[in-house]
Amino acid sequence: MSAATTGGLGPDDARVDAEGRVRELALKIDGLNKTYRGVSVLEDVSLRLDHGEFLGLIGPNGAGKSVLLRTILGLEKPDEGSISVYGKPPSQAHSDVAYVPQYARFDRDFPISVRDAVLTGRLRSGRPGRRQDSEDHDRAEEALKRLDLLKFAERQIGRLSGGQLQRVLIARALATDARLFLFDEPTANLDASHVTGLYEFLGELASDHTVVLVSHDIGVMTAFVDSVACLNRRMHYHGDKQITHEMIEETYGCPVDFVVHEHRHVVLPPHDSEEPS
Repeated sequence: MSAATTGGLGPDDARVDAEGRVRELALKIDGLNKTYRGVSVLEDVSLRLDHGEFLGLIGPNGAGKSVLLRTILGLEKPDEGSISVYGKPPSQAHSDVAYVPQYARFDRDFPISVRDAVLTGRLRSGRPGRRQDSEDHDRAEEALKRLDLLKFAERQIGRLSGGQLQRVLIARALATDARLFLFDEPTANLDASHVTGLYEFLGELASDHTVVLVSHDIGVMTAFVDSVACLNRRMHYHGDKQITHEMIEETYGCPVDFVVHEHRHVVLPPHDSEEPS
């Protein structure tokens, strides 16, 4: 078995689009294998995304989605395979990646306002101990505005609803200088009225960033993403957002019914697992 490797890009990694422009490679994963507590979680996972692509990632609970995101972040080490983020190993690409978790774990009594929480996203942008300047405050203000949070800017974060807090986490990520954004089920705590608006926002974000979105909202998600990958230890990815019965059934391991009305939706039975997601 070969050891895990990380590294830069080779001469064959650049791609040219239909208009003759060279596309910058944002994320490259080759032959990734990972075990977690003695269980195989990722098996021969390969993926490449160019800058500006919007990928939707689906799969049942325990499929390895969150482990894959943590590996991209450099928080997990693969057993085999290679991974690069904008040509760098994850350990050297922290400033290029922003991550928004499904659930925020923090002391809700901590005396910090929404504005200051978003400003913490700027700490990574300069030298340790650097005082925040007008640019930092402008970037935080812009992020608050884009997430419709200005009216909550001075509110203590513990007084927010789950959906409002999720938007604060997204605003904090937006305030960074990241180029690759990883979202782990960001709609889980949002009211239905805010879900479509969030997807529209992520689509706008992908116009000049790279976005990876983990979600179970298959029908709604496919209206906004550029491509979809199905993950259940192994990855099924064809570079577009067409989802077939075969892809879903192979990923989820059961028959699937498609229901069609205003948006396409997929009806799936529960797939609970004690393994990491």
